[in-house]
Amino acid sequence: MSSLDFAPLVRKIADHPSYGPAMKMALTAGHPIVLNYHTHGPESGFCVSVCAKVEPIIKVLGGEAQLEELAHIRGFAKTLEDCLLVTEHFEAALVEHYELGSAPEVFVNGSPAELGDQTQG
Repeated sequence: MSSLDFAPLVRKIADHPSYGPAMKMALTAGHPIVLNYHTHGPESGFCVSVCAKVEPIIKVLGGEAQLEELAHIRGFAKTLEDCLLVTEHFEAALVEHYELGSAPEVFVNGSPAELGDQTQG
């Protein structure tokens, strides 16, 4: 898997007229990045949204963090397992390009992924 190179995809995100500025604004605001793998139906395969995890302004009221989609990549993989197999490579490209302090969190259909359970077969 060391041959997987997601740098071109990350550059496309950065160069995109709406995705690039959205990423810059979220990172400037200090929002953590999340990869949200999701499907639009049983026949569509999986997409990935690169999201900002936006915490509520007033946490005292019990509000939960929201995912704000910054970029959407259709047809990322056929199955969730395929997504998870390449996650570390996609994360590494994002960390390098955007100089992130840590790898993005992984969500599946809007909820934190249970990576240990997802990769068991």
